[in-house]
Amino acid sequence: MRKIGIILFSLCFILTSCGSETEKEIDKTIKYSGSNTVNIVLMENYNLKASSEESLTYYSDDELIVTVSKDGKLFGKNVGEANVTISNSENSIEIHVIVSLFEEPTLDFGCNRDKILSLYKSDKLVHNSDSVVIYSNWYSYAVWTMSFFFKDNMYYESDLYIRNDLDLRLDQFLLENYYYRGMVLDNNNKEIYIYYDSYEESEASVMIGKQYHANNEDDICLMYIPYTPEGRERIRCR
Repeated sequence: MRKIGIILFSLCFILTSCGSETEKEIDKTIKYSGSNTVNIVLMENYNLKASSEESLTYYSDDELIVTVSKDGKLFGKNVGEANVTISNSENSIEIHVIVSLFEEPTLDFGCNRDKILSLYKSDKLVHNSDSVVIYSNWYSYAVWTMSFFFKDNMYYESDLYIRNDLDLRLDQFLLENYYYRGMVLDNNNKEIYIYYDSYEESEASVMIGKQYHANNEDDICLMYIPYTPEGRERIRCR
């Protein structure tokens, strides 16, 4: 009887040992395929592509700016910056999130229409030889349309129409990123408020015109134009 007990105990020990050896160890590495800095616009959702064999948790250090769901979906709640941490029991990754009021157009003036079409893809995009217009039921929360204009297949201007209830935020954005230079009147005696990308006029390469009720629309039009003699004249001849 004693021998049988010893044999059974030995078998249990062997089986337990084998089980421990074959048990797979969890890899707690966090795999993340995105950038450590993420740029989104106001009210935009963005999915963080992270995975691990162990469950992940997500945390925003400023939920007034950015919230993040348990599945890693960011939401730009307000303009500003915040850090989002992806973690498990051993590892963590910190993502810096910048929420902007809106996406500015490319300032690669002089490029051709195909370049613009390759940069901006939308299911509601209208284009011809003179313009590319992006409609997307609101291109973003702030911008309902973004237009690019061409002459001889060279990009020379972009117009954005922005909802008028964001006027104060828009002024703050322009003053933080550009230099106010004054007001001019167009050919219809409508006011256009002018901003440069440089404090020194001699160093300016881009100017922005801000106009209310442009083309009889209720919203605000921002006109991005290269700072050249032709551009300065064009902004008045509207």
